[in-house]
Amino acid sequence: DSERQVNFNLGRIYDESEKLELAYEYYNNSIELSEMMGGRLVEEEHKIGFYARVSDAYQGMIPLCLKLEEKEGEAFEYTERSKSRAFLDLIANTVIKSSVALTGELKSLRDDEENYLSTLREIRMRHLRQTGVSVEPGEVEGIFRKLDEIYDEIEEHDPEYVFTRRGKPLSFDRVQNLLSSQRKDGNTFLIEYFITRDKTFIFVVSSKDNKLHIVPVSLSAEKLNRYVEVYWREVVDYHEFQDIGDSACQTGLNQRSPGDELIGLTRAFIYAGAPSVIVSLWSVDAHSTQELMHEFYTLLKNGTDKATALQEAQKRIMEKEGYSHPYYWAPFVLVGDWE
Repeated sequence: DSERQVNFNLGRIYDESEKLELAYEYYNNSIELSEMMGGRLVEEEHKIGFYARVSDAYQGMIPLCLKLEEKEGEAFEYTERSKSRAFLDLIANTVIKSSVALTGELKSLRDDEENYLSTLREIRMRHLRQTGVSVEPGEVEGIFRKLDEIYDEIEEHDPEYVFTRRGKPLSFDRVQNLLSSQRKDGNTFLIEYFITRDKTFIFVVSSKDNKLHIVPVSLSAEKLNRYVEVYWREVVDYHEFQDIGDSACQTGLNQRSPGDELIGLTRAFIYAGAPSVIVSLWSVDAHSTQELMHEFYTLLKNGTDKATALQEAQKRIMEKEGYSHPYYWAPFVLVGDWE
């Protein structure tokens, strides 16, 4: 951990002295060491706490990439890497199907991999149950080294499988390819945010031109929190002044940590294997929710994709008498596969 901290400190020193290339090198070293160390931790709580502690390197790296020429795509990639790091590590250790047929050699490699993963899962479960954990010094590190060797060999047969197993976020190039292949109407946008102490950076990729657009906004984390408080009073707490009875719950509310963007029920569903979930961001009105879900599933049954079905259902509800206020239709969000 001391090596990671030294690299971060050097990155910050060079950043402040405008030696940007050197700053980039040391920030990157710090991030690589952080992700390697975090990936070796077994217990989820430890992972989240660790990534929260080391998030400072991303805070330096992302604005730095925007200063350097031709590194805007990397700024987007580091933004993705800074979010849900612990969750990616956990997903990497779940059951993942191979994307190719299992030949004799590949099956043997997968069997070896499963033996090591089973050992890691057993250690993790004992941690979660807070039972006695007997782990030899260096045992977990040794398992990960063996897995790295196995993945190097599996990658020759099934690179997609290894990409998921190693828990890496999508590169900017792959995001562009995904947008191009998923939608042909030119109306799909991917929007990502990165909040620093002084600014908020908005990253937008459109399927229309497949280019990255970056908008820096003079919106500090403190000021953004104040806006959220106002939003909460005017929209989320609207029902307190309207004699509205609550059935449905706020399933989409999640804790947020610098070590992980998503901690809560939504995370549990995705981790359990659900390809997508619709969740609510506040306690909602039972009647408007029933009508919205009826509209949504009717559209879905008729072949509309999930994202469009939810959008259309929300538009129909907001046009109904008595339901125009965002309280009734705005809390619902789709997480996961939009198709």
